[in-house]
Amino acid sequence: MNVASGGIVSLLLPSGRILHSQFVVSLDILEESCCRIENGSKKAALWIMTGLIICDEAPIVNRWTFEAFDVTLCDVMSNVIDGYEDLSFGDKTIVFSGVF
Repeated sequence: MNVASGGIVSLLLPSGRILHSQFVVSLDILEESCCRIENGSKKAALWIMTGLIICDEAPIVNRWTFEAFDVTLCDVMSNVIDGYEDLSFGDKTIVFSGVF
């Protein structure tokens, strides 16, 4: 799954999507925010099947966005396999790229 923080870059990625759209996270993120994904939804099924997530332009995204994604992905994966709530990003491989 390819995601990017900006619209132009997401258009350049094969099957790319905007990070906030794919993770279903609000643009006005707070520390206690989470992604709006329901267990059993099509989006949750997509995340369960995904083995690699590439996130371009990661340094310009608020860290709470990734923390919200981490919590939600762990929740989605723990409904499939017990113990995944304790693993970072539900034991998915995440590649953060950009100019650090």
